[in-house]
Amino acid sequence: MNKMYVCLIMCIFILCGCGMEGLQFFNKSSTEEKVLSADKDFKDVLDKKKDVDERVRYRREEYQNEKRKLQDKIKDIQAQIVMEKKQADMDIKSIKAEIDPYRQKINEQIKDAVAQTKYVRDNIKRHKQAIEALERLNGKSDIKSEKWGEELLNLRKSLSSEEMTLSQLNEKINLLKMKSGLLRR
Repeated sequence: MNKMYVCLIMCIFILCGCGMEGLQFFNKSSTEEKVLSADKDFKDVLDKKKDVDERVRYRREEYQNEKRKLQDKIKDIQAQIVMEKKQADMDIKSIKAEIDPYRQKINEQIKDAVAQTKYVRDNIKRHKQAIEALERLNGKSDIKSEKWGEELLNLRKSLSSEEMTLSQLNEKINLLKMKSGLLRR
């Protein structure tokens, strides 16, 4: 479709009498010759224009060279940043690892305290069952034995001691968990 318009426009020029001379492209050297033959003094202006054009071309080349150099420097700096980031990450990991033994020790202490808590809870449960059994036997029997009384008293003291131990262990576990939380930050 565009070709058709171009052909149509060319036909119009030909029919109007312009011919191909009207469509001729600007020929700098022939134009320059025509101008100089008419005005010899214009040569100085053309020489100045050539000088200016050459200086502009040179300055553009300088700019492009400097631009390339700076772009290369930017690439180098970006590569340095990537390398520095990797090194910093490795250093940070190494520095953080210095606290690992303390963290591991606290985690072991928590594990031990939890195991002790389970053991103490089991003891409390056994003591309570033994006290209930002795109280049932003591309540059914007509003979109140001093031995059973002493046994009950000892079991109750032991139960009280175990409950205190359990409370202390729970406090210890909470403290250890707080310490562990502080070491993670």
